[in-house]
Amino acid sequence: MKKLSIITVCKNDAKNLEKTILSIINQSFKDFEYIIIDGASNDYTIDVINIYKPFITKFISEPDTGIFNAQNKGIGYSEGEFICFLNAGDFFTNKEILQNIFDTAPTADIIYGDINYKFNNGFIYRKKSFKKLTQLKFLVESLPHPSCFIKKTVFEKIGLMDENFKMTADYEFFLRAIFKYNCSSQYVSIPVAVFNLQGLSSKFEHSLEAKSERNKIQQKYIDRKTLRIFGLFRFPILFILKKLRYLYYFLLSRMNRSFTRLSE
Repeated sequence: MKKLSIITVCKNDAKNLEKTILSIINQSFKDFEYIIIDGASNDYTIDVINIYKPFITKFISEPDTGIFNAQNKGIGYSEGEFICFLNAGDFFTNKEILQNIFDTAPTADIIYGDINYKFNNGFIYRKKSFKKLTQLKFLVESLPHPSCFIKKTVFEKIGLMDENFKMTADYEFFLRAIFKYNCSSQYVSIPVAVFNLQGLSSKFEHSLEAKSERNKIQQKYIDRKTLRIFGLFRFPILFILKKLRYLYYFLLSRMNRSFTRLSE
């Protein structure tokens, strides 16, 4: 069994896919399989995939009903101990990332690190994940799936991504795993991946739908006491855990280049 299955979901994104593929196949850590699930692209995405076919373990191209349907397909094909989703446009911070992660010999159900956001002007902003995951903190933000490594046994135990949530099925999955099934987690304080801000859930026109989905998920998995506290103190909680915290990371990202990347 391979240590890791890396799954890339793509559709009509030939422009960004190559960078994703190169960031994976150039990793110094080689104990992984690479799976690409394409949603029947009609641009030259398939041509890009064919260039790197010798490095791709499994490849399927067929219509799907959305990103999480495609990710579930990838899970079905995977055979690794851990699973990581690195979709088209996202890429690992550098070629040593996987070695850094698995040198720690992780044993938790969910291993997670920090995420870098790259803006159109080239500025890279590192958002650190919370070291300890609580219900209150999940009301502020989710885990960044490109920076997560999830044991395959977790999916076998609790089920796949819930495709009823078109925008936020990953958010639902993490809450279900951690708060319903008590899956263990481990934080690794490194910027694992760079996230493509052009993704579906990042687009403004989908923000209302994503917010509605998150509210339904929170009502299902967050206890009433925590929801009540958050409702009463929403603005100070968001100001401290989000606004001030993000500003601090913004300043570090602006002033200290080593904060956003590891040395090669």
